[in-house]
Amino acid sequence: METASTGKKSALSGTKCRLGLEMSLGLIRVTRFIYWMVARNALLVNHRLFELGIYSDDLCLLCGMHNETHTHLFQECQYSKMITAGTVALVKLQIPSSNTLVWIQTRMWSSTKKDVVFCAFMNAHYSIWMQRNRSRVYNQIL
Repeated sequence: METASTGKKSALSGTKCRLGLEMSLGLIRVTRFIYWMVARNALLVNHRLFELGIYSDDLCLLCGMHNETHTHLFQECQYSKMITAGTVALVKLQIPSSNTLVWIQTRMWSSTKKDVVFCAFMNAHYSIWMQRNRSRVYNQIL
């Protein structure tokens, strides 16, 4: 990358670019892993931790009103509905609230459009999970 004043390449520009790319790729991997865990109902939500005897209650950390199951956390919780509604508005499509992944895969779209819509929903689920974890760490219900 050339600097404006000298027209010479900065010695650090390549390093910053590569570091940023590696960080981006790492976040993409984590996001995909979380979505994979969501799709398999494998995340340790409060209901599962309660059943295992690890926690004393199984209330949702985002709303504090219902049991935190996979279905509640990613489909029924008011916070999740707000995130999903924002994602739907972003991709400008009418998308069903359940079986989103199957619905996306069965559309007669180009692979690029499927990838974009899938990434939007993958990031929405990741955001929900991360906000849920922040609520646990800071002991705050939204």
